[in-house]
Amino acid sequence: MIVLREAVEATDLGFILGKKFLVIIAIATIVIMGAAGSFVYGMVSELPNIGDVKSVIKSQTTYIYAADGTVITKLFHENRTIVPLKQISPTLQDAVIAVEDQRFYEHKGVDYIRIIGSLIKDIRSGEFSQGGSTITQQYVKTAYFSPEKTISRKIKEAFLAMKLERNYNKQQILEKYLNSIYFGNGAYGIEAASQSYFGIPASKLNLEQSALLAGIIRSPEGCNPYKYPIEALKRRNLVLDMMVNQKKITAEQARVAKSRPLALQPKAQHY
Repeated sequence: MIVLREAVEATDLGFILGKKFLVIIAIATIVIMGAAGSFVYGMVSELPNIGDVKSVIKSQTTYIYAADGTVITKLFHENRTIVPLKQISPTLQDAVIAVEDQRFYEHKGVDYIRIIGSLIKDIRSGEFSQGGSTITQQYVKTAYFSPEKTISRKIKEAFLAMKLERNYNKQQILEKYLNSIYFGNGAYGIEAASQSYFGIPASKLNLEQSALLAGIIRSPEGCNPYKYPIEALKRRNLVLDMMVNQKKITAEQARVAKSRPLALQPKAQHY
């Protein structure tokens, strides 16, 4: 009987301890969730207002980023002409989406699949890259934020990108992006870039021209076709290959485009 009583008491003690442990876990979970909720609320409450692309561009300092995310310079007055999406070559739109954000029409501002892929690539290479940002996030970074590199700012970028996707359709976001992104050589936005490099409006860009400009976005200085024509050509051809892989163009179209020279207008005429 004594042995039986001790066994019962041990069982009761284990039950009580287990119950207390569960209570502690529940309290800790509530505290963590509360802290996380407060953190997220703080992030969201500090987000800038979303405005029309024209007013945003005019009211914000433009920070120019290098390929590694560092700031090259910041400017207040820019060579930029804002144009509606209907005045931008559909081929250019396809080229940019192919190289910068191939899941653009599928995600809601943040591409979690791409982020995971970038993390895996970083772990394998042992280096940190700037990959994973969607077109929406790139626009948000350019239009609304300073160049500081902090976790909180990256979180704000993601939240604002998702907010932007809830307030604008994909065509509107793409238009904002193409009018705000830097294409090197002092050209901001696709219209200025098209005029600067080729002396034509963005609506007239052909396949090889579109691929070249799309390739410049990731590294405006490193892929500067006036300074580094070989690198620019390689990047252009990579964009063409990506367009083939995503069924934007045929392999034959890519082959023909690759056979053509850069055909830039003389630098002296570049503004």
